[in-house]
Formats: sequence, structure tokens, C-alpha cells
Amino acid sequence: MSSLLRIPALLSAFVLGILLSMPSALAWTAQESPKEEEGKKEEGKKEEEAEKEEEAEKEEKEPDRWFAVIGGDIHTVTQGVVRGGTLLAKNGKIERIGHDLDIPDEAERIDATGLRVYPGLIAMNSRSIVGSEPPEDNTDVFALNLTLALSTGITTTVTGNTAAKLTYGTLEGMVVKRSLFSSVNLRGASAWRKFREELEKIRAHDRKVRDFQLAKARGDKVEEPKAQGLNATYVKMLKGEVTVRFSINSVRDLRRLAKAAREYGFSGVISGAQEGWVVADELGRAGFSAILSPRTTRTGNRSSNHPNGRRIENAAILHDHGVSVAVVPASAGISLNGLVGSDLFTLPIEAAYAVRGGLSRQVALESITINAARILGIQDHVGSLEVAKDADLIVTDGDILHYRTLVYYSVVNGRMAYDKANESLLSHIRPLDGEPRYKVAELIEELEEIHPSDEGEEGGEEEDPEGGKEEGGEEGKKEEGEGEGEGGDGRS
Repeated sequence: MSSLLRIPALLSAFVLGILLSMPSALAWTAQESPKEEEGKKEEGKKEEEAEKEEEAEKEEKEPDRWFAVIGGDIHTVTQGVVRGGTLLAKNGKIERIGHDLDIPDEAERIDATGLRVYPGLIAMNSRSIVGSEPPEDNTDVFALNLTLALSTGITTTVTGNTAAKLTYGTLEGMVVKRSLFSSVNLRGASAWRKFREELEKIRAHDRKVRDFQLAKARGDKVEEPKAQGLNATYVKMLKGEVTVRFSINSVRDLRRLAKAAREYGFSGVISGAQEGWVVADELGRAGFSAILSPRTTRTGNRSSNHPNGRRIENAAILHDHGVSVAVVPASAGISLNGLVGSDLFTLPIEAAYAVRGGLSRQVALESITINAARILGIQDHVGSLEVAKDADLIVTDGDILHYRTLVYYSVVNGRMAYDKANESLLSHIRPLDGEPRYKVAELIEELEEIHPSDEGEEGGEEEDPEGGKEEGGEEGKKEEGEGEGEGGDGRS
């Protein structure tokens, strides 16, 4: 009987054991199921990727976009001049520069025979050319100001703190670089005092960090110093992680900046630098660059016991002492004294004024191309004509620094952004084929037909007041002929 009584107990214990083991089995199942789901997801992703690859293979590839400038004198800025050469671009990048290049049949072409080819010019600041930041959201890519800027050779400009291209008709490839500078305001004695105090705090913290590292190497147990209350911009400046722009003009402030730079070991960009020529050697040793307007001059203070004032030789003197110079007009807008708008107030002419002050023509060209690009940190993209750089270029009928030179084509990212022949405002000025696209004389004739004039036709026979007839056309024709002969094909 006792053994029979034990059977139910054993059965109950067996059942209880099974019940107790079920949660762990369920838990094991629960642990395994996510892995299975992940595996299924990965398989699904692989299948989707395979399908996409198959679709991509089936679809025709977008054809390469070729652009060629043929027969011009190519001024590369950094690698000399290629006379009568060809520049070939593929998908917006310069593919080759040289002679006798194989040009694809589908390439868009510019016949630059007898013309000059330069890299697109860089305006270090602008107003109302491209929109405010972000420019890709605030720019009218068909705006007249965009065309006017391109007509003077500008293909890249700075708006706010962003370098942007003048991509007429498209937003593609407009932004080159954001966050170009960190600006520091050092106006007034209190600003200078605070500037040096902040730099001294960083220096003291660096000393503590070095002491901590030495103690740690010895095996001492020391607490790591915390970087609290330090100016983040100045910390990055001292580490060379950002480019700092200082808007400074007076010789006193420039000397202060150069002294601080040597003491704390930093450099940067000086905007203005009107009296930079006085301390050019100090700025050069500190490794500064300068953005300046050569034409901005002012008589110095004669009562001062040190040289001062603004001189047209400023750019040349700074360059001679190792300061990289970029040139800008006095005004950043499109007006009679801005980037464009008046023949003698354009960016190239501003560089030409620096030549008048003693700067070499080569360096003046660099001041609106590669030097500007280096200061902005975009020299790998623009500023010179080199293989693998962006195909940003202009084609002119003469020296870009000459006041009579006209830009006939501006190319941005390997696309035609400006063609003078297609612009009614400018096409009649010295056209390449000698025939204006927009003929003013024909328009006047049409207007005279609509509104007849009481006066006789120009060049016709007019009655002499004394009763005779005078052939007034000969002298006019003679003058006309002289005018045509003087212009010739329009190129000097």
C-alpha cells in the first residue's frame, strides 16, 4: 500500500518539474526569436539591395558631361601659361590641360582662339549677388545681379560666412564651404584686455594638463584638470582648428595683434589692414593673411611720431614681407563703387590698382584667385586651373587687369553660366564676330517709322540757307568709317 501511495506523489512531482522548467524554455525561445527576426530582416535587406542593383544595371547610366575650351592662352595662375591650349572638363571637373587633346563629339565647346582663359575670380565678400545664408534657399538663380557679377568674371563669392558659386540657372553645386571664419572683435582697450585674459587662461590650463600628464607618467595619483570657463573659439584658434578673422586697421592694433600672435602662437586673417604697411614685417613673421582694398587711401596724421595712414603701396609692401594678400573693392554691393556696375570699380580693376602701388601683375592676379581661395580654405576646388579642380573659368579678350578687357564667357562647374553674346545689355559691346546681336541702329529706324521725324534723313541732301544744296552725308560717312576702323573687330 505504501508503494501505491507513493505513485501519485511521484507523478505530481514529475508534473511539477515540467511546469517549473517551462518558463526557462519560454525564455530561451524568447531569446532566440529576435535573432531569427534580425536574420530575416538582413535577408530582406540583401534581397532589396540585389533588386536595386539589378534595376540600376538595367537603367541606362547618365552620360558623362564634357566641356572643352579650345585654342586659348590658358593662364593657370599656379602652373604658368599654356599658349593656344585646350582645357577639357568632365562632369564639372578639369580632366586635362594641354595640346592635341581627344575631345568627345558630345562635348560642349568654346572656341577661344585669340582669347585668354583664366580661373574664375573670387569675391571675398558680396551683397545682393547670391542670397543670404543658406544661399541655396535664398538665391534667385536667374537674377540680373548674378549675370552682372558673372559678366565681370566673378564665379565664387562669400555671403555671410559661406563660400558660394554663381551657378546661374541651377542650385546644383552652389555651396563650396560653410563656416569659413570665426570673427573676433577687438575694438577698444577693454576688448584687448579681455582677449589677452582669455588667452592667458588657456595657457594656464595647458600648463596644468602638462603637469598632470607628467605626474601620471610617474605613477602619481592626481586629478585631471577640467577645461572650464575657457573660450572655445580661442582654444580652437590656438590649436589651428579654425580660421579667425580680425577686423583691424590701425597700426597700434595691428602691432598689438602681431605681438599677441607671437606670444601665444596663433595666426589668422586680417580684414582691412589699412596701415598694415607700417608693421608688415611683424605681420609676416606671425603668418597673417590680409583682405584689403588697395584704392582706400588716406593722408596720415602728421602730428604722430610714427608712420601712419593708408597708402596705395599697402598691398605690395605686405606681400613683400610674406603676408598673403586678397583684394576686394571698398564696397561689396553692385553699385557705382562696388564689385560690378561701373567699368573702373570692378574686382579686376581693384587688383590693377594694387599693381599701380607696386604689386606685380602675377601676384595681383593671385590676389583675386588662388590667394583668396587659400584664405577661404577652398583652394582644392577653385582659384587656379589644375587637373581635378572644379571647371570654373572665364574667357576674356585681353589681360584681365586691363580696364578695356571684356569677359565673353563664364563657366561654373563645367556649365556655361554667362555668354556675353546672349545678354542684350552687353552683346553689342565689341562682339567677337564684329556684328552686334542687338543692333541699335535698326531699332532707331523702326522707331522712326512708327514716329516719323520732321528732320531729313541723316546723310541726305539738305538745302543750304543761302539757297544752295549741301551734301551733308560725306563728312558723316567719313566719321563713321573712322569709327569702324578704330574699333576693328573690337579687340585690343
